[in-house]
Amino acid sequence: MLFTLVILAVVQGLTEFLPVSSSGHLNLISHFFALDASNMLLFFLIVHAGTACAALFYFRKDIIDIILGFFDFITKKDTPRVKDAFKWSALVLTVSLPTGIIGITLKSHVEQLGTSLSNLGIALVVTAFILLATKYVKTKNLDLHSFGYKEAFLVGLAQSFALMPGISRSGSTIAMALILGATPLFAGKLSFLASFVAIFGALLLEVLEYMKEGKEIFPISYLIISFIVSFLVGLFALRFLMKILSHGKLYLFSLYCGVLGLTVLIYNLIKL
Repeated sequence: MLFTLVILAVVQGLTEFLPVSSSGHLNLISHFFALDASNMLLFFLIVHAGTACAALFYFRKDIIDIILGFFDFITKKDTPRVKDAFKWSALVLTVSLPTGIIGITLKSHVEQLGTSLSNLGIALVVTAFILLATKYVKTKNLDLHSFGYKEAFLVGLAQSFALMPGISRSGSTIAMALILGATPLFAGKLSFLASFVAIFGALLLEVLEYMKEGKEIFPISYLIISFIVSFLVGLFALRFLMKILSHGKLYLFSLYCGVLGLTVLIYNLIKL
């Protein structure tokens, strides 16, 4: 059992940040290992917390700067950090708005679609095309100071689209920001800073669901190991993705998503 949990933690750590859909991968593994999701609630909560902590650690300097910017505002200090803090906060809220509305109203219906192998395969192929599109966009060099709220709202709509298992959240949001003209590194930073709202919102829902239905069937040592694995692998994946973004090559992940999606579709047809 520990081996299976570690594999799942590795998959969560890698796919939470790489643009290949963590929900799609976890659904596939759950299907092939015949895992009972009702008995896995606490485990999924733990590994999601691990990747959330990895993101907090990676972006700690940016988060601290935003906090200090608000502290400067409260203490009436006119510093560049004040303007940046408010702009980041406004952008993140704008990105999160459509995701929150759609997530609250349609989350259960959309996630239900991910239980079908054919839907997962199609969604992964769609993710492949989304990523491939970034190869042909030309940046307008938009950054924190020039990226607008209309653009941020469109990024939020793209993030909402990723509620469907198999559609990558990071891939959709980064791709949309790039298509709208953002620089690759800003697109990545906006995507992941905005993801904190989605990640911690999902964590809250998982906590509530676990309190209602969860069954704790794993030793605490297994859960600690799973948390550490998801944290370390998530941190590695995040560093790797930001390096890929710095070279403007997000489209490289399209081949993987396309091959996996087609493999799932072919497998499902053969099984039928």
